[in-house]
Amino acid sequence: MNQEYYLMVGSMLEIVLFSVAFGDKLRQSQKEQQRQQNIRNEISTNLHDDLAASLSSLTMYSELSRQRTTLANPEIASRFDTISQKSREILRLVREVVWDINPSNDQSEEWLERIIAFARDVFDSKQIDLQIDVDSAAYQIVLPVLDRREVYLIFKEAINNIARHSAATEARFLVKNIDKVLTISILDNGKGFNEDAIQKGNGLENLQKRANKIKAKLVIKSKENEGTEVQLVLR
Repeated sequence: MNQEYYLMVGSMLEIVLFSVAFGDKLRQSQKEQQRQQNIRNEISTNLHDDLAASLSSLTMYSELSRQRTTLANPEIASRFDTISQKSREILRLVREVVWDINPSNDQSEEWLERIIAFARDVFDSKQIDLQIDVDSAAYQIVLPVLDRREVYLIFKEAINNIARHSAATEARFLVKNIDKVLTISILDNGKGFNEDAIQKGNGLENLQKRANKIKAKLVIKSKENEGTEVQLVLR
């Protein structure tokens, strides 16, 4: 009887000690998470307030200078135009980083709108007609920070490839969400390429590495003179 009593007391004591240790570890984890969020907040604020503001000022200054020197000195005006374009590109990249770092966006479903907005901007400049077909349920999907970052970069590169190399006049952006399987595709009617003859180094290998990071399936289909499809499948 005494032996059973001591065993029961010992078991209860182990449970209490385990609970205390687990609670302490949980509190430490919460503190560390809060510390990381504070750091992310500070970085995103500094990037937005300092670097982004400075780049914006540089863009405005170079654009104004270009306008003033266009007639008097076309060569210098061209240089100011290059500075303006580069600063706008860097500013856009900084804003993307700020958005990703900000903890308030960790549960955001805006990642899909960001891809669509980027595609519209790029294709409009190249006079490529963009058709969008997105399941309404897909807009409610919240991706983890790493996943949404890699998905965005995959399609950013695919969109740039279409604009630069495909000679396409039309593109389609498709998103389907069926049985918890998210399928994102972008297709074009451009010149395409021979899948067997294409060499690595034009971004395709980089796309595959990004897909592997988030354990997604990447499929690239293309035929000469029939266009290209880039498809990403996430479970």
